[in-house]
Amino acid sequence: MANQVNGYSYNRNQVKAGILHFGVGNFHRAHLEYMTNKLLENETQQQWGICGAMILPGDDRLYHALKKQQGEYTLTVCGRDDSINVYKNRCARRTLLGYRGAGADPCQDCQQGHQDHHPHHHRGRI
Repeated sequence: MANQVNGYSYNRNQVKAGILHFGVGNFHRAHLEYMTNKLLENETQQQWGICGAMILPGDDRLYHALKKQQGEYTLTVCGRDDSINVYKNRCARRTLLGYRGAGADPCQDCQQGHQDHHPHHHRGRI
């Protein structure tokens, strides 16, 4: 078993979202986010953070789990030589849940006040 978790050293506040990826499932996190996390260690490449769009009804559970963990998760890599390495990843700059179902409020996750962020939604209601 691995003795330590390999973390990242870049400042997440410096990372900009330069990739929009639809689907943030296991394959995405184990491959694209893993490699992007390594790329972001290079200060000249920090414009390549990921904005993950979760658009399927089944994405709700994973979206809320990642949100609760502030986007961080661990990835265990088992080598052909029986080595085990554990990495802490968090290169998704933002994760969006696009599926809400019929009649749902599309602005449910807005960080700003709903009216301030989407004033066109409130015409005639102020």
